[in-house]
Order: sequence, then C-alpha cells, then structure tokens
Amino acid sequence: MLNKNPRAAVAALCLALVAAGSVVLAAPAQATVVGTVSLNPATGNVDTLINVTTSGPCASPATRVRAIAQGFGFPANGQIIYSPNAVGFSTASAMTLSLSNSFRVYATNNSSTALVGDYTITVQCVNNLGTTIYDEYATTMTWTTPSNSFANINSASYEARPTTTTTLATSLTSPQTLGTTVDLTATVDGGSVDPTSGTVEFFRGATSLGTATVGSGNTATLSGVSLPVGTLSLTAAFGATTTFQGSTSSPVSFVIDPVPATTTTTTLAVSGSGDLNTDATFDATVTPNNAVGKVEFYDGASKLGEVALSSGTAQFVTADLALGAHASLKAVFVPTNAANFVTSESSLQSYTVIFNGDSDTQTVSASIPNGSLNISIDGDAAVSLSGALSSTGDRYEATADIDSVRVIDTRAGSLGWTASGQLSQFQQSGSDSISAGNVGWAPTTPTVSNSLLVVTKGADVNPANAIAIAATPGAGLGLKSSRTLASSAAGESVGTATLGAALTLYAPTTTASGSHVATLTFTVI
Repeated sequence: MLNKNPRAAVAALCLALVAAGSVVLAAPAQATVVGTVSLNPATGNVDTLINVTTSGPCASPATRVRAIAQGFGFPANGQIIYSPNAVGFSTASAMTLSLSNSFRVYATNNSSTALVGDYTITVQCVNNLGTTIYDEYATTMTWTTPSNSFANINSASYEARPTTTTTLATSLTSPQTLGTTVDLTATVDGGSVDPTSGTVEFFRGATSLGTATVGSGNTATLSGVSLPVGTLSLTAAFGATTTFQGSTSSPVSFVIDPVPATTTTTTLAVSGSGDLNTDATFDATVTPNNAVGKVEFYDGASKLGEVALSSGTAQFVTADLALGAHASLKAVFVPTNAANFVTSESSLQSYTVIFNGDSDTQTVSASIPNGSLNISIDGDAAVSLSGALSSTGDRYEATADIDSVRVIDTRAGSLGWTASGQLSQFQQSGSDSISAGNVGWAPTTPTVSNSLLVVTKGADVNPANAIAIAATPGAGLGLKSSRTLASSAAGESVGTATLGAALTLYAPTTTASGSHVATLTFTVI
C-alpha cells in the first residue's frame, strides 16, 4: 500500500537503511579523543556480533552515544555501526554497546568491499540529533581477507589491536638550572604483552624534542635534552604500530630556572699626597675578574665619576677633593647585565686633603641699590564703553579692554607685590549716574620680562545686575571696592609685568543717555 504521508515515508526509509547497516555520516565535527575502546570478542570473523566497551563515560552536555567505523572501502567520514541512542549511554561509567549488524553486512552494503587492513572504531558522545560530537573513544581492529577479495569474505577475520598506556619520567627532579641536560624516558604498557618496537616522540608543549625507539624493556629514552627557562609541560607520544595502538602520556610539569647571577666583591684603595689641588687616585678591584660593568666612585652621597671595569680593575683620578677630611669614600660595581653579576660596593675609605702653603685674606664687598616699585598705564589712559540694550531688554550692556598697566619692580630682595584697581561712581553733569558696582572685569594673562618673574592674574569680578546708583552691590560684585588685578610673590617679583583686563558694564534701563564718566585707579603695593 502506498504511504501518502511524506513524513511517514521518510521515517520508514531511514529505519530500513539503519537495519541494512548502510547509514553514513556527513563530515563530522572535530572532537577530543578522551579514551580507548575494547572489542569483545577481540578476534572473530565477518559474522561475529561485536560488543564495544569504552574506557570511560560521556560528559555533559552529551545525551546520546553512537559508533562509527572507518577504513578501506567504507565512507571517509565513517560508517555508522551504532546509531545515536540513549541505550548504553552513560555519564557515570564505562559504556558497552552491542552492534546489531556484523561486518559482513557493512562490507556488502558498501559495494561489496573486501575488509582489508586497519579499521578505526570510534564511539562518539553526541547530542540528541547526533549533529554535535563532544568526546570520542577509539580503538583499531585489523581485518584480513584472502587475496583482498570480497569473493573470499567468508574467510575474512579480524583481530583487535591492543591499547597502550604511555608514561613519562625524567632523569632529574624539577626544578633544574638552565644548561642542565635531562634524560626523558617513556614506558609503553601494552597490557598482557608489551611492545618491544615502535617510536616515541617527546614534546615540550607542541614543540618536538626528538624521537627514540622502544626497546626490549618497552621503554624509549631521549638523552641529553636541553630545555629553556620556564615551567614546561613535557609529554611522550607512542606512535601506533601494526600490532599496538598509539598513546600519549599525561603531561609532566618541569621547571627550568635561570642561571643565578654571580656574586661579586669590590675593594677600594685611595692614595695620594693629600695636598690640596693634587691628584688623589682611587683604585677599585672587583672579583671575579671576568665581571662586566662599571665602577662608580663616591664621596658620601656625591658621585665623583665612573670608569668601565677592565679585567677586574678600574682607576679614577681627581684633584677636586675639597680641603678637609673625607671619611666616606667608596666604590660601587654596577653590572652591565644584572642577570649575570650582582652589584657590590667597597667598605668606606678615608682621605684627608690639607693645605701646606701660605695664605692671606682680602675683603670683597658688593653694593645693591634699593630699587623702586612703579605702576603706569600705557596709551591714552582712556577707555570707552559703548552701551547697547540687552537681548532681554532689561539693561544696557557694554564691554571694553582697559589700556595695558605696567608694573616695574627693581627693588632689592624681590619683596613681592599686588596690583589692584578701584572704580569711582560714574557721573553725568556733576551728579552720580551709574553705580561702579555695575562694572566687573576679567583679568588677562600677564606678560613678563624675564623667566624669574612669576605673576598671577587676579580673579574675575562679575558686575552687579544693573543696580540703582544708591544700591549696594552684592558680595564680591563690581569694582566699587578695590579688586586684585595681578600679584607676584616674594622671591619671584623683580622685573616688568604687563597687565590687562576686559571690562563689562550692566547699566539700568533708567540711565540717562549721553556720556557718563568714572575714574579707574590702579595701585601697586
């Protein structure tokens, strides 16, 4: 009867293919081989129904287990020999899977291929759909078919290749010093029968250190291995042979320390007549004499000079030692490379400088003028503020820059100064007309005549908001009170400073038109 349900038809087809043993995989994702597989029975023929047992369980998030076979005549991506299934799956213990078909079925359904040579049996931990592989367990079985012909399939037989376990040992305990060579020995355990041939490759991380052949004692030794400084991960990998599966040892951590720096000793001898303005000779000796670096010579904390070390000695000569006793002379060896040699310093040595000649004295005097502190205004000393109604219409506003103010300080002692300014009330026709509190300023950065003169501009002063002539400005507002234009502290005030400021006026809308005049007085003290 024709099945009219497309989904049912597809499902039936898939089940039939599984039963026939012909399902193959798409290209599998890469996974980590975490253990081995044993076959039961270990030997048999094309009709033997095989159980496969892993050396451990699956890990989360796997939910199913399947098995594939890869080898001659089978698809490159693997022939499914156990479809993804919860039966046999475990996250707690080793898993045993019973293959439902014999290898006769797999050979027949793969174009009647002969079973020849090695076939890898891989048990995979997968998700529900089998589209993601998490971990794998693997082994190898070897098939023999007479004349390598499917016509002789009835006489084909297999043998499971035994698994191996490789362990790694080092001839020396960790840590060791750079330059020390180490022998690496791998032991390959094959179970009931150990391998006596094959090759072991030794690794430092992913870097190959070399190979050695497995001998009669199932060991392979790589001798005289030089290792770099650091904490190293060493492994040994036994390559698969025709009779044994390959295996890799667990990593062995091994530490190589750098060669410690060589300790040095420095001695100092100081010689000379001791007379003022004559040579004093400093002879430094550093052991061992192959030390590389320089010697620094000191009088207390003052460095006198330095000389490159040559064959363990360095000599420094000076005639500049001051008159009197020098009880803290020393030599300090400074290595070129601190990783090779340790710095050292000599014990303190004494040397006295004396004056044996005659002497006399002469008085030298200097006269410094008192100097003066002056302030002046450049230009015509007149500032014009042209007012205009503000955008809000509640006051008249005007701005202008004052003429430059020059402060000249020639006083001895650099005593410091402060320049300030104060504005009188504006007058028109002999009467007060605009409050001086309605004018503020923003001092500009001063210019100075020399690098020793340091001048700090005064703080900005905001104008009052168009107050009446008789009103009192708010605290800190306006130039009705004296305000600092700039200042210079004692010790840094001598020279000429040029000062400036931008004025701002807020006048009431009741202010009469015409000219209003005020006086801005500058004072320096």
